Amino acid sequence: MREMHRMLVPGGRAVVSVNQGFAHNRVYEQFNAVLQKLMGIPALASTFSFGDPQALKLLFTQAGFHNVDVKKVTVNVRFPDERAFITATMMASPSAVQAFKVLAPEKRAALVAPLYDEMQKIFAFYRQDEYVVLPLAMNIGSGVA
Repeated sequence: MREMHRMLVPGGRAVVSVNQGFAHNRVYEQFNAVLQKLMGIPALASTFSFGDPQALKLLFTQAGFHNVDVKKVTVNVRFPDERAFITATMMASPSAVQAFKVLAPEKRAALVAPLYDEMQKIFAFYRQDEYVVLPLAMNIGSGVA
């Protein structure tokens, strides 16, 4: 945050989006539990670990921003199918990417089917026509340099 503040011209605005915690993102919490079960790591934990809006506000303030605001926002994220969700979510998680890197290609491919099978019950609640539509709760923080 301090580097962002340093790079902005006076009066420039910074905006940051971070996921709220698992308590507000149950689908991702369930997916993380499946990943923990199948891979042995909480692959999404870091992606959803900074959900406290007051902590985000404090980071902005400590970095020197003023007119700091943090809003809680929930958006619907639409995927063409379950596999697209699994792939996108895995590739967005630094922990999952690292865990996948060390797996041999055949083990990586073999992991997708069990992930898909485990998630089917969960996805059933989020089907809208041919899409999977999931809520994603975030904190959007902004401040002026």
